[in-house]
Amino acid sequence: MTAADLVGTSLAHYQIVELIGEGGMGAVYRARDTHLDRDVAIKVLPLALVSDPDRVRRFEAESRTASSLNHPHLVAIYDVGPNYIAMELVDGQPLRVMIDRERVPLKKALTYLTQVAEAVSAAHRAGIIHRDLKPENIVISRDGYAKVLDFGLAKLQEPVASVESAATAVKLTEPGMILGTTAYMSPEQAQGLPVDERSDIFSFGCILYECITHRRPFGGVSKVDTLHQIIHTAPKPLADAAPNVPSHLQWIVRKCLAKDPNDRYQTMKDVAIDLRELGSEIDFGVSSPLPPVGQRRLLSWIAAAALAVLVVAAATFLWRPHPAQPGAKSVDIRRLTTVGKVIEAAISPDGKYVSYVIIDEGGQSLWLRQVSGNQAVQIRAPEPVLYWGHSFSPDGDSIYYGLRASETQRHGALYKIATLGGTSTKITEGIDGTVAFSPDGSQITWVRENFPSNAESALMVANADGSAERVVLRLHEPDFLTGIFFSSASWSPDGQWIIAPYRHTGTEARAGIAAVHPDGSGRRDILKSHWGRVGHLAWLPDSKRFLGVAEIERSALRSAQIWSFSFESGEARRVTQDLLDYRIASIARDGASLVTVSAEALTSVWRVPLPSGEPVQITRGKYDGNSGVVAMPDGRVIFSSIDTGQQDLFVSNADGTERHQLLSTNAARYNPSISPDGSLLAFLKPMSASQSSVRTEQSDMQLNVAAIAGGPPRTLAKSHSDPAGFSRDGRSLIYVGGSDGEPRLARISVDGGPSSLLTDYWAVQPVVSPDGAWIACFCQERSADVTQVCVLPVTGGPPVHRFPGTLSITASVAWSASGKSLFTTSFGRANIYEQPLDGSPPRQVTNFRDQLAAIVAPSRDGKTIFLSRFDVVRDAVLITGFE
Repeated sequence: MTAADLVGTSLAHYQIVELIGEGGMGAVYRARDTHLDRDVAIKVLPLALVSDPDRVRRFEAESRTASSLNHPHLVAIYDVGPNYIAMELVDGQPLRVMIDRERVPLKKALTYLTQVAEAVSAAHRAGIIHRDLKPENIVISRDGYAKVLDFGLAKLQEPVASVESAATAVKLTEPGMILGTTAYMSPEQAQGLPVDERSDIFSFGCILYECITHRRPFGGVSKVDTLHQIIHTAPKPLADAAPNVPSHLQWIVRKCLAKDPNDRYQTMKDVAIDLRELGSEIDFGVSSPLPPVGQRRLLSWIAAAALAVLVVAAATFLWRPHPAQPGAKSVDIRRLTTVGKVIEAAISPDGKYVSYVIIDEGGQSLWLRQVSGNQAVQIRAPEPVLYWGHSFSPDGDSIYYGLRASETQRHGALYKIATLGGTSTKITEGIDGTVAFSPDGSQITWVRENFPSNAESALMVANADGSAERVVLRLHEPDFLTGIFFSSASWSPDGQWIIAPYRHTGTEARAGIAAVHPDGSGRRDILKSHWGRVGHLAWLPDSKRFLGVAEIERSALRSAQIWSFSFESGEARRVTQDLLDYRIASIARDGASLVTVSAEALTSVWRVPLPSGEPVQITRGKYDGNSGVVAMPDGRVIFSSIDTGQQDLFVSNADGTERHQLLSTNAARYNPSISPDGSLLAFLKPMSASQSSVRTEQSDMQLNVAAIAGGPPRTLAKSHSDPAGFSRDGRSLIYVGGSDGEPRLARISVDGGPSSLLTDYWAVQPVVSPDGAWIACFCQERSADVTQVCVLPVTGGPPVHRFPGTLSITASVAWSASGKSLFTTSFGRANIYEQPLDGSPPRQVTNFRDQLAAIVAPSRDGKTIFLSRFDVVRDAVLITGFE
């Protein structure tokens, strides 16, 4: 009898109406339930699966348990018989059809799969394992809901013995079953080992992978080959087939597909939570710009170097052993968000809530969620504004946040909003950082930059309503209080002291922490050693120690970590020690919980054919191109990489083939440039050969030149971290020098000798035009100016062309082959723009809809642009156990 022969017959009290489909687990029919007068789907099982009474008993027991489940994304089971199962009839199509025939938008696919994860989680909580999750067992209704089928049927495939050989497992899948079932097995299932809920998580990871890439993670030429891959071989990286997929989604898939069940997610509920947060909060459209870091020349310069600092810090950590410091504690770090676009965060005084700011294409928005929950509430919708730090009031009823309408606004304004949302109230203006409260909540303190003059900065105190403001600490150039959205003063719990970070910008650039009484008296400095950067500060409850985000000067690990400082001695001990870069320190009143924002940048090198070719990714290294990309005259490309265990320079063909180390000796090298004839290479290296971290201070880097053909490199001068540019004849280099801590352009011969200054104003990122007559760079002629893209004569002097441009960690400028225009990423941080020198409007060259474009390196023939692209993944994390 064929499946079609049952149409028109009856099975128990079900009248078979039509055949819907059939597969290895039997045929599915539309049927009429004559008892309840409703349409149902009825699956009639093949005789081969129901011939064993023991299997049937176990199948019926589990199916009846499954029928008791009440979940909107589980197909309801109505009835179970010896050879059939009657269930809810879903008007829709299998997920398999959508994968094979449609290009489902990623956001929609995540919605479906989150529903699947929630359904499977509900079944797991009831003690039911599916054992055969695959796209064929998921139906998408016409109303847009996912439904999971066939819970309990896998029991029919199992022998009575609990452990079987892998060969037996393969044999049991043979009768009538498609290869797809084998392709979604977990490694333990493929080996015939006992399985638990984590087996379903692996199968779900396979489905998630296939929905994103439209190919299976494991697919051999035979079932045995597929099983071998599942057990022994890692799938191709998700980014290979879908390079634009968010990094956190790639992480979720990897976590699901771990070979060892102990390395996977341990519950499907956790998978559902991560997918739900990702799907509800992330925008899969144009990648949003990173926030600017202020107008002060020093801070703009720091921002320009921030990308290199961040990614090289990560690379340094990955490739160097870092023993725990004496006294370091084992802390617990838990990710609170998964959107990858969180720029600041704060924890409520009672430690129960976390607020955070997300940046995406609609602007910046303010969110709230419970620390122990997973539902986020949007307090303020996305707006084209810049949040400039926020914090909870001491009673936890309000959030105070700084806001700037644009990056050119001189200062921010302070607003107050109820914690659960509502109408905002303006408190005061002149905010350049996060406000901190006095212990009783009656007063606030914050940093105000450029006050009362451009050469000064002030620590302010006012009533909580903004009234009666006064200056309690004033610093004068070269010392500046650090005003930025991830910097914060802090008021001690005993009310005796306010601490605030500052930066010394003289020839010996360093950071420090100043303490002052709330009445402005008794100033003292806390730190006893040199630090490269200090940001957010937060007192611990005993008023004896405080936490801070800081970067120790001349450390091999060039990233900001969380530190614990003694107020009396200045002694510091590290709380975190990892490859991430931290920005925020917000602590609960009891001192047990800290919320921060962690960041990591991942880079790769791309090639874009001109004028409008299809972009191609040519490198796959995690940090390729993070510290330099340059086109060679012969069409090849030089880029930075950590293939040797430290940051060094590599070269490949334009398509990424024949990749190899550029120079024969290993060293830490960054930011390459090449002479017009291709014979000389210039690069930067740390002052100490033992350090492989990018330094942003003037005295930390050395400008070197070497012959491509071989020979020892020559050290020419101390330099800032920007790459140098060769003159047209290749006999001199334009680099970023300056002896007073301010970056200025200078010229030096490739043979060495004295250098000469070309600018008496702030300038970075010099590149020389193809005819050798001009230099393009970013500059500020006066301290009050905003940064612009500038063009000046190669002999030096003031700019002759100025174009609007934002200097951020994505900003880069390069000459076109004709010398009549500039390529830059300073107009839009995800794409390259061409700016004609005649001042006509810029033309968008690329149309990337994700990631960020950083270093731009056009080829000499004008046919190609090489560039580095990167993702900065930033999320709120909770740290406990640090004290």
